[in-house]
Order: sequence, then C-alpha cells, then structure tokens
Amino acid sequence: MQITEITATYQETANLGNYSNVKPSITLKATLEEGDNEAISQRILFLQARQMVQEQIDEVFEQNDQAAKYSADPRFDVLTYYPEKLIIIVPTDVRFGKNNNMSTHSRRFRLHKAQEEAAAYIRRETRESYRVFDCSYGGTDEVQAIIDVAEARLEQEEQERRARQKAEQEQREAEWKARQEQQRASIPTADDDDEDDDDEEDEDDDEA
Repeated sequence: MQITEITATYQETANLGNYSNVKPSITLKATLEEGDNEAISQRILFLQARQMVQEQIDEVFEQNDQAAKYSADPRFDVLTYYPEKLIIIVPTDVRFGKNNNMSTHSRRFRLHKAQEEAAAYIRRETRESYRVFDCSYGGTDEVQAIIDVAEARLEQEEQERRARQKAEQEQREAEWKARQEQQRASIPTADDDDEDDDDEEDEDDDEA
C-alpha cells in the first residue's frame, strides 16, 4: 500500500480573560511525492498547522488589546508623558527611569499593533495636540532631552509652590499670634484690679 496524501489537524483553546476564550482549528492536506518520508512530512504538516493556529490566536489577542501570546517578534510599549503630551513607542526593555508623570498605555505589543495603539490614543484625545515619538529602533535621546527639561521645570514649580505654602503658613501663624496677644492685652489683670481698689479707697478717704 502506498500513501499518497497526508492530513494534519491542530486545534487550541486560548483564554482571553473575562470568561472568554477562542478555539481556532485548522486542517491541512498534502500530497506526497515519490521519495517523501511519510513520518517527516506528517510532522512538518502538523507544525505548519500549529503555527497557523497560533498566528490566529495572536491576532485575536491583539484585537482584544492584549499582547500576542506566541509570536517571537520584538515587543514594544506605548508610553504617555502628560506634561509635554508625548506618546512614545519604545522596545519593552527600554525605560526612562522612575517618573511619576510617565504612564504605560500598552505593553508588549508587536510593532504594528503598538503603532495602531498610538494612533488610536491620539484620536481619542482629539482636543489635545499629542506628539508621537517612534523610538522602536532606538534613539531615545531627543525625547529624553524633552522629558529632562520638563522635569526640571516641574521641579522648579514644585519648589516655588512649597515656598509659597510655607510663607502663607508662616503669615497665618504670625497673624494668629498677633490676635492672641491682642486678646491677652485686652483682659484686665489682677494688678489692674488692685489698683482700681486702691483708687476707690483713696476716694473714700477724701470724702471722709
């Protein structure tokens, strides 16, 4: 008996979260040529079917705003820096240091998906003029310089704000102390009462 055709089927269930899953499957058929090894051809066909199913799973994950599960493509993050209204696409392992004004909008997307997310973010923020810096191939010096200048300005503004708060607090405390002194000065003391009594006695003596 000679086998002239082979079939491979692959199916996988992937959990998308929120009680949702996807279950793609594919069946491939191939015709064997003379000299083909059946077992090797069957294995190759199965691996092709698995790769195609996993590519489908990756696409579904990205359609649901999640990182691709299987792809070996480089991954990128989409960052936002609000003080200067920047959207930054960077490789996942690139960081700008600890920065409270920097937030991660999307993580570990393939480049095309990261670029789509950056464009979608701008469309959602139509009232504000965001700038996109695509640093997917390195070269973060320009955006880092913008951030450094902005952070220095913000730090200066924060120091000035704290100084104003301190001055206002000191002024309030000084005014409160002045009012307390005023109130104490307006309250008669025991010595004042004694002097009043002496004055009354002198007046009685004079009348006598």
